[in-house]
Amino acid sequence: MNLPHRDTLPGADRMAAVLDHTPREEVRLSGIYPIFASAEWYVRAASPFGPTFRPLTMLSRLRCPDLVPHRLIDYDDGPVFTGSSHKRRKVAEERSMVRGFFPRGRHGMGALLSGVAVALTLSGAMIPGVAAQDATPAASPVALPQFAADAAAGMTFGLIQKSGDQEYFVDEAQGFRDAVEAAGGEVIVQDVQLDANAAINAVDTMISSGVAGIAIVVPDQKIGPAVIEKAAAAGIPLIALDDGIKNADGKDAPFAGFDGTDMGSKVGEEAARLWTESGWGSDGVGVLAVEVETLSVCMDRTNASRQKMIDAGFVAGNIVQVPYDGTAPVANNAASTVITANPQFTKWIVFGCNDEGVQGTIRALEAAGVTAENTLAVGLGAYLACPEWKSGNPTGFKSALYISGIDVGESGASALLNAAVNGEPLPEKAIARTTMTTPENYEESGLSC
Repeated sequence: MNLPHRDTLPGADRMAAVLDHTPREEVRLSGIYPIFASAEWYVRAASPFGPTFRPLTMLSRLRCPDLVPHRLIDYDDGPVFTGSSHKRRKVAEERSMVRGFFPRGRHGMGALLSGVAVALTLSGAMIPGVAAQDATPAASPVALPQFAADAAAGMTFGLIQKSGDQEYFVDEAQGFRDAVEAAGGEVIVQDVQLDANAAINAVDTMISSGVAGIAIVVPDQKIGPAVIEKAAAAGIPLIALDDGIKNADGKDAPFAGFDGTDMGSKVGEEAARLWTESGWGSDGVGVLAVEVETLSVCMDRTNASRQKMIDAGFVAGNIVQVPYDGTAPVANNAASTVITANPQFTKWIVFGCNDEGVQGTIRALEAAGVTAENTLAVGLGAYLACPEWKSGNPTGFKSALYISGIDVGESGASALLNAAVNGEPLPEKAIARTTMTTPENYEESGLSC
């Protein structure tokens, strides 16, 4: 099969799917379908040494009208690229995606993709939107500077993500790319798939490529001093997105994202409200706190949520930890064990670090026979709650805090553009806004799925 040369592919360091021998007609796949390895579907794996092609074995939510052989589908930032011009169609409701999960070293169908559009999740270093948001609920997002259409012409900006195939990070990459390209610049996106060493190598690669600025979502906050030092030595502005990092002296790097404590407080307040209004009391009622103990920004969220429940009068001893790595499959497995070990609870309240943790736990409750009526779950992200609400089917998701990866991506890109184009210092913190949503108001809040 004649695959395009890597230099002809938008975002050479991103993952993409190459379609071969597909009829010139619309294809729509809903849910998760196995596509057995053949000469028709391949996935291009990101690699600093060039592309490698593997069979694409799992797909979901694919919509690609009028595809022809060797047409590129990019699922790093969602839109489909068609024709040599690679023009993007940015229709949010019909965002075209190819989703797949490939266990390292294997081509098999080893992914556990569950529920409605569960694109694999964040990990102990994968929590979306992890880091900083407004301390005041009514606050507005930071005003972004405006740039001329050619202000960044000839400049390239790098975005390193810890888990680029997740919904939040897909949106974040889109926001970053849109902001840079609107100013005439180019973007390199590297998805390091939770590999800290790969993230450090990606920084080296981008520095060698002469990028004008780097935005990074670290897989592990411990690499902060290393990546900050590398960028500083090269004289390249670096901003952390989602997960805050510090240099060797303990000083925070410039940051764009959310305030974990504030988000957790909002989730906890909503969970407490739902519990109070339910009239359940505390007898036979448990709380599942789904959290990554090794990730400070995650614990900021769940600790704040836990405290709000206790402040509302909930019995602290009925709050049970569900340890996970940020992904829905691991949350599902861990929650199953916890639920089985606590038969005294027949009704459950759920909160966590992200939508994935909450959704995985909801699925575990369903498998254990706990109905949606006996589940009060508050998501964090809302991107996985949204499809369940849209379906109209009963769900444990009663509310979810909506966070926008697009906003964070745009904020990070604008900060780097301002530094590279105008010589302005990077902001200490650019804080994005969040909104509590429910099945009744999610569309009004701007959330779509």
